[in-house]
Amino acid sequence: MLLLAMIMVLVLATGGLASAELLTHEPTPGVVTWTSTDAAGGIDTVARLADQAWGTDIRLWMDDLPPELTCRLVVHRRTGAAQTAGWWSTNYQSRLMIPGSTSIPLAQIDRLDVIRSDETVLATLTSTTR
Repeated sequence: MLLLAMIMVLVLATGGLASAELLTHEPTPGVVTWTSTDAAGGIDTVARLADQAWGTDIRLWMDDLPPELTCRLVVHRRTGAAQTAGWWSTNYQSRLMIPGSTSIPLAQIDRLDVIRSDETVLATLTSTTR
């Protein structure tokens, strides 16, 4: 019984330290998260953008997707130029994580657009969207 109590105290103390570390951990430099909620059709979108020496690494999470969509991620530079950073199909999955990348540096990205094959914009993400 005493051994079980000691193990529980150790587990709780370790969990508390891990939680404190997560709460006090500073954001990673060169990494931002942009969100768009209730976009076209109620689709929720989160993008994690990480500055790299070659451009920007992008991880895009989309929720509440309708089936059988073909989409692309377009990255818009502040100067007006644009690059396609990825293509995918939803099949029958309502939640997806899409990896992408662009040669545009993070500091020069104005916005991200998720666009269906019929050119309908499903989501637009910027540093200020919510």
